Formats: sequence, structure tokens, C-alpha cells
Amino acid sequence: MSAGTEAESDEVAWWRLWAVAALAHVLANSTFEFAQLGVTNTVLGLFALALVVQPRRRSIRVAVLVGILVSLWVEAPFLGNHWLLAALASLVALAARPWRDGWLARASPGLRLTLLTFYSFAAFAKLNTGFFDSTTSCAPYFANQNLRFWHLPQISTGGSLALATAILSATIEVSVPILLAVPVTRRVGVTLAVIFHSIIALDLGQHFFDFTLVLVPLFLLFTPPGVLTDIDRWWRRVTAFLTRRAAMVVIGWAVAVIVTTMLPSATASSPSPESARGSRGSASGRFWSSLSSPNRGHAQPCGGHRPWSRASSSSLPLSMACRPTSV
Repeated sequence: MSAGTEAESDEVAWWRLWAVAALAHVLANSTFEFAQLGVTNTVLGLFALALVVQPRRRSIRVAVLVGILVSLWVEAPFLGNHWLLAALASLVALAARPWRDGWLARASPGLRLTLLTFYSFAAFAKLNTGFFDSTTSCAPYFANQNLRFWHLPQISTGGSLALATAILSATIEVSVPILLAVPVTRRVGVTLAVIFHSIIALDLGQHFFDFTLVLVPLFLLFTPPGVLTDIDRWWRRVTAFLTRRAAMVVIGWAVAVIVTTMLPSATASSPSPESARGSRGSASGRFWSSLSSPNRGHAQPCGGHRPWSRASSSSLPLSMACRPTSV
């Protein structure tokens, strides 16, 4: 792959990740009301979804960047840190003219500087006595929230492990911008940052995943050429695999529902010739005729042996739709 083609592929991959970040914010923070914020984020979500599918469309790129800025304006003054960072990065991306060729080369230096500045201030804010107090620090609090969500043992508040959690968190956040700023250690910095924020994103109750998904595309700008393309290619293979499996599950479920619904009629005792002709002599005919029967909601004998009752399908699996009752 030539340098120009590789740069273009990296650019396409970056825009897809940025669209996912915008979409995550919309899903995690929208009110879904017909109001200014709801309409703004809905439009942004539609543009972001279109960019995920068509990351080469430069008009959609501009629409997503402008949509992020408009969303920031509407949400102010109640803003998340990640959305402020996304807006600053969107301004830099717009200044680099995303409607022209070679955008990634022009935008990368400014986007990297934006991330380093923002992340350094966020890390510096952790360096206070309150954060290193094991009884008041937010580090063990959010760690316990994450552990509680996944039903894992929690950290004792005020103990040495809680203090160690705060120290580890602050150490990582202070180290990341330093590691990213030095070319030799950038690979370590990117790996550490992505792992750290991926663990934080597991706290689905707090939905930190939108913060992580804004950071990841910016972290990956510190990687060598071709890494973004490799990640995008791997991600498309995974999504294609999951899509195929999901389609198979849906089809299998539909077939199971149809078979389970028709099975009692198909296995019933042999009908008389008159009833066979009335149901058109087929399992499907007996099934459709049973739908029009006035007694279809009542219990029916299964196999002509012992009486059965039909349980609620909303509370039991399809395989337990019939259960024996006392004779």
C-alpha cells in the first residue's frame, strides 16, 4: 500500500471512529423529547450514523463536526468533559478543512496538541488532598460502582486498597500525556491509555463509555501510519461476523416460534375425515383454522391422552408453553 493510499485509509478509519463517538454521546445523553436538545442530538445522531456507513463523504464529515458544536451550544452550561473536548477537537478539524484532500496530515498536529493539553489539565486536577483521601476520593467510589455493576467484590472505603486505587488512577493519568509527548514511548502511552479508559467504560451504570469513545480516536493519532486502518479493518470483520450470527439467531428464533406454534395441531390425534376436509387436510390448514376458532384461548388436549393447560407465554419459555395439570 502506497503512502498516499495508507494515509487516506487512516483518515477514513478515523472519521468512522469519530462518528461512533458522536453517536455514543447521543445515545447516552439524549432526553428523547421534542425539544431543542432532543431535536439537535437526534439530527446529530442521524448524521453520525450516516458517517459510520459512509466515512468518505466529506459533506457528512462537516455536518457531524458542526452538529457537535451546535449540540455543545444547546447543552451548555451543563457539559460533560468529554463533550467539551469533542467540541474543541471539532473546531480544530474544521480549521483543517475536511472537505479537501490530505486532511489528516493537516489536522493531526492540532488534534494531538488539543488532547495533550486537555488531558494534562484533567490529570493535574487529580493532584489534591481530597483525591488522595481514601474516604472522599472519587477513584474508589467509581471503582466500587463498576465492581458493583458486575457483581464483583468491592473495595473497602477508607482502607489501604482504596488509597492505592486513587494513587494508581492519578499515576496513570499523569503518565499518559508524558508518554504520548515522547515519540519513543508513544506506543506504551497509547496502550496504557486505551486499556485504562476501556476499564472505566465498563461502568455502564455511569456510562463513561461516551468519554472513552471520544478519547480513543484522539489517542490513535499518536500511532504509526496504518494502525488506524488495521483497527478499522478488524472492526469491520468483527461487526460483519456478529451481524451474520445475529441474523442466524433471529431466523432460528422465528423458525422455533412457528414450529412450536404449529406443533400441537400437527401432533394431535388423527381427525375424522370431515374435520380433515374442514381444515383443508394439512397442518397449516388446521393451524389457521384454529386461529378463527372461538375456543382457541382455552386449554386443549395434547395428543388425546391427559388434559393439559396452556401457560402464559410471556412468563415461560416456548418449550414450557404446555404443562400438565392434575387429572
